Amino acid sequence: MKYNNEHVLELILDNTKLLLNTKGVKGWSMDQLATASGLAKNTLYKIIGSKKDAILDVINRDMNEVQHHLKERLKTEADTIMIEDLIDTFLLTFSKLHGKYLTEVLLEYPGNGPQIERQIQEMRWLLAELFELVKERSHLRADIDIELLFNCLRGISTELIRLGHTGESFAEKSRIAYGYLLKGICE
Repeated sequence: MKYNNEHVLELILDNTKLLLNTKGVKGWSMDQLATASGLAKNTLYKIIGSKKDAILDVINRDMNEVQHHLKERLKTEADTIMIEDLIDTFLLTFSKLHGKYLTEVLLEYPGNGPQIERQIQEMRWLLAELFELVKERSHLRADIDIELLFNCLRGISTELIRLGHTGESFAEKSRIAYGYLLKGICE
């Protein structure tokens, strides 16, 4: 980051995320980002050094937002969190971390994979801590392997994304599938 005006920076990152969501990593240029942000290209380069920097800043911002949300849940709701709340938290986390462009970013900028993977791992630990809290409060059976449950939820989400579900469709289908997993499918 070369510039300190947070409002302009947030506008640039919001437009970067919009371009990522609509055009992927390779489908847009810094010229298009400058135009979308209402900035001259040279001003954009003073604020964000490169397209790669803009993309990685968006990913970092999203991950920091999710981490903050998870930490707040742990701090303020540790005694009252229920499995349904945990599912919603998992959905938020998964959709932020495994949005449709994250894989493309990792393929385009492989040198940044370890940094992104560290952030993802930290969020997995926070989620695991939430799952353990729910388990301790007898909302989950004592014999449940948290890591295996987490992987099952992640597998469902990954498959729904692979099938093309996004946004509301992804959230709705995920809740239904998670419900099958948590409540069982036999009468």
